Amino acid sequence: MKEISCVLLAEPHHGLAEGTRVLLGTLFDTVVMVADESSLLETAERVRPALLMVDLNLAKKDVARFISRLKESSPGSKVIILSVHDEPTVAQAVLDAGADGFLVFDFKSDAPGLGKGGTGVLSVDGKEVARNSMEHTTPITFPEDETFDIGLDTRTGVAMVEHRYDPPFKFTGKIKKLTFELKPDQRSADLSPSQGPLEPGSP
Repeated sequence: MKEISCVLLAEPHHGLAEGTRVLLGTLFDTVVMVADESSLLETAERVRPALLMVDLNLAKKDVARFISRLKESSPGSKVIILSVHDEPTVAQAVLDAGADGFLVFDFKSDAPGLGKGGTGVLSVDGKEVARNSMEHTTPITFPEDETFDIGLDTRTGVAMVEHRYDPPFKFTGKIKKLTFELKPDQRSADLSPSQGPLEPGSP
């Protein structure tokens, strides 16, 4: 029986977000999707969902402060953190910070290369609850710039169902400047530091 309530899913990875949204749609009447911290906090305060499912990557380094802000934005909402990091210390840190649950899916490939099989392990609060073997995985790679759109959205619209837009939903104004900031942990060691604005029309 479907629960009459709302879940807010915060997942920056499009593929994971879509798969999780489909699953949550069987349990909740409304699934709201966001992909960044500011949208998460703003939407949580406005919607006050029954459940917040949030990718650990959005917490960055301060997990305790991040979870505290979530609970302040939407008191009463259950908070479940999603991750692919299966270290026991990570699970404990998340639970100690006040999360109601810590969900991890870890995949170990049988061999290097595309399309190889492997074993998937699902853990809740640091304890394994399911394990399954997969004969094959996706035999292709996706480009790093997939969904890296500026001024339009070529994939699934991220919004509440009643306000969902039809891609590409192009921005009709003028973008005067776009700035990229590359930090040491976001580029390979052989690249020199760079930071600056990208003007319209620049390669």
